Amino acid sequence: MVFTNSGWGFEPSCGCFQEGGTVRAQSTFVRPIWKGSINFGWVYIPIAVYPATREEKLSFRPLRRTDLSPIKYKTVAEADMKEVPSDQIVKGFEYERGRYVVLSDEDFERVRIESTDSIDITDFVDLEQVDPKFFYKPYFLEPGKGGEKAYALFHKALSGTGKIGIAKVVINNREYVAAVKPDGLFLILELMHFASEVLSPEELNRPTTALNEEELKMAQALIDGMSADWEPKKYRHQYRDAVMEMIEQKAKNKKLSSAPGVMLSPPPVSTFNSSSVTFNWSAGSATGYFLLVGSSPNGADIYFGQVHVRSANVNNIPTDGRTIYVTLGSHVGGSWTYKSYTYTALNSPATPTPAPTSTATPAPTPTPTPTATPLPTPTATPTPTRVPTATPTPTPAPTATPTPTPTPVPTATPTPTPAPAATPTPTPTLAPTAKPTPTPPRTGPGVMLSPPPGSAFDSSSVTFNWSAGGATAYFLLVGNSPNLADIYFGQVNVRSAIVKNIPTDGRTIYVALGSQVNGSWSYNNYTYTAFHQ
Repeated sequence: MVFTNSGWGFEPSCGCFQEGGTVRAQSTFVRPIWKGSINFGWVYIPIAVYPATREEKLSFRPLRRTDLSPIKYKTVAEADMKEVPSDQIVKGFEYERGRYVVLSDEDFERVRIESTDSIDITDFVDLEQVDPKFFYKPYFLEPGKGGEKAYALFHKALSGTGKIGIAKVVINNREYVAAVKPDGLFLILELMHFASEVLSPEELNRPTTALNEEELKMAQALIDGMSADWEPKKYRHQYRDAVMEMIEQKAKNKKLSSAPGVMLSPPPVSTFNSSSVTFNWSAGSATGYFLLVGSSPNGADIYFGQVHVRSANVNNIPTDGRTIYVTLGSHVGGSWTYKSYTYTALNSPATPTPAPTSTATPAPTPTPTPTATPLPTPTATPTPTRVPTATPTPTPAPTATPTPTPTPVPTATPTPTPAPAATPTPTPTLAPTAKPTPTPPRTGPGVMLSPPPGSAFDSSSVTFNWSAGGATAYFLLVGNSPNLADIYFGQVNVRSAIVKNIPTDGRTIYVALGSQVNGSWSYNNYTYTAFHQ
């Protein structure tokens, strides 16, 4: 039985489990594999046992090539290869090599264990004490008629202890040791290995290499950066899926292809409508794929992933209208082939670069007004960065006014820049950007320069700049918790990285800057406050 709520408790009035609302139960299993009861002390709970997992095993029958007639195997004796009738076959145990001890049906009957239709719990132990290697096959336990309240009471009591019940059970005349443990709304019976079945690794070579503290930190940072929520459906049985696809193609009389995967969406040569794009491609006859997304052909500065699925979500794609190059590799027949595609990135009107140019183009049309109109625009936009370019342009400024209107059109664009020459007031604003410059050390790891550590972002797109120090390589992690790279991870050899799609809800953003100095990795941690829209 499957109950669709996330609460817990048995409600006699509706005959179902609930907490804070009625829940409807619906059967999804054909029939139980066993019925019995859970017994411990004075407690008796009737239950039915249903499989909790299934083995997706592909089975094939041998056939005769000419007419596809199934092949039957005969029982033959090794000594003379003659067929042996079933009444002449006995069971033997190879006690020594070539020596067998024969057991009759009466022998097996004498030691046969009768099924008692009960799961007899003998001990309750802490789950943490049990090595996971002992567990191997789970089953759902469904409460039987009249046992619902006892079942619910036992489930809730056991859930609060952190313990599991260790039990003996006989199913189909075979004895098992098993664990009874709570799982969601139900109790699980998990068959276990006996101690003699679990091997000890004492004979194996144990690694004795000394571990470097810095290397350990880097490895932990990498693990943190790749950590994700558990999603079982994400992991597919690649071989089974590929075989089933071939079987379906053959069943439909389709010719098996040896073609690589082909990009389905977004359509090649199209324009992205966001900085986050989901790529989907066809299977072809490939068994593996890799995807490169970059700003140049075969480049992977935006994304690289080797995957066994046919979909990949890529974030942090630039939004400045540039050409994006995508390479899809396919593993076909034991070798790699690839196809290349081009796209146009979204040209976001929110980016600061197009804004000045768009205001500068309409400016030349009216001759007198353009000189007046651009002047406010530079002061409104944070143009302290353009002050250096403003110094060479005062000379073109006077020449721009006397010359006829057509000619200044190109030079009319710099006309806004003379205005910064008249803006000594913004020059103090250059002081904050100049403040971090003394900080970079000549040796040691890189240090974050901008944005200033502890400051608040003013956008969802942030450019990080750091000093070189004595490092030869760097990695940058940006995340919602320390050393987490759920927002951005990049290993780069430059001292700058643009990170987009940063949340805009005012949360704390954690940034780790790793530096490779003298062959080992170290890192500095920083915190920022996200922009709050």
